[in-house]
Formats: sequence, C-alpha cells, structure tokens
Amino acid sequence: EAGLWTNMGHASFPAASRCARRAQPFAQQAFIMTVRNPYDYWMSVYEYAVVCIQMKSSKSLTANYLRKHNKTRFLSSFGAFMGNMSADDSALTVAAQTHHIDRICGSPCDFR
Repeated sequence: EAGLWTNMGHASFPAASRCARRAQPFAQQAFIMTVRNPYDYWMSVYEYAVVCIQMKSSKSLTANYLRKHNKTRFLSSFGAFMGNMSADDSALTVAAQTHHIDRICGSPCDFR
C-alpha cells in the first residue's frame, strides 16, 4: 500500500491539526511521535544553547531563556547546566521534552 510521509518536525499542535484536517478527505492518517533518550535530549539542548550563545543567535529557546534571566554562566559545563535546569521550574517549562510534546500534540495529547 502506498503512502505519504510528512515529517512535521517541531510543528505546533495547530499546524499538525490543520494538516490532518486538510488530508482527512483523501486518506487515513496516523501520527507517529518519538521520544528521545533523556540524556541525549538534554545534551542536545545544552550543546545547541552553547552554540546559539556563542553565535549570538536567538534560535534556541533555552539560550534565550538563559540570556533573559542572566543565567548564561550555567553553560560553563553540562553539569552546571543540568543543575540549574532541574532547580528552575520555569526553565523546565521552556526546555523540557514534555513541554515540546504538549506544544505539539496538546495536553492531553489528542489528534482526533
């Protein structure tokens, strides 16, 4: 059976829902979501924030949060970064994998 795969990447819930509604008359949809290994995920968040700080880029939500709250010193090491993130609920809201899942598929997750 032929099919079409659309990788929506870091799409928002409204964008994914809009896409599903547009495709519904033509085909059955299935949503596949992957969750990364937590250590790999946080290492990636850390490394991306470091690069964005060094390049003065605003593409990293985490780097933007750390800049805004004058906490870029926590990027000196992965351990310092994780210590700060785990102690700061508002930082976790910005960077945690669960926040991104909620942003993409709603809370609770619902793609009907």
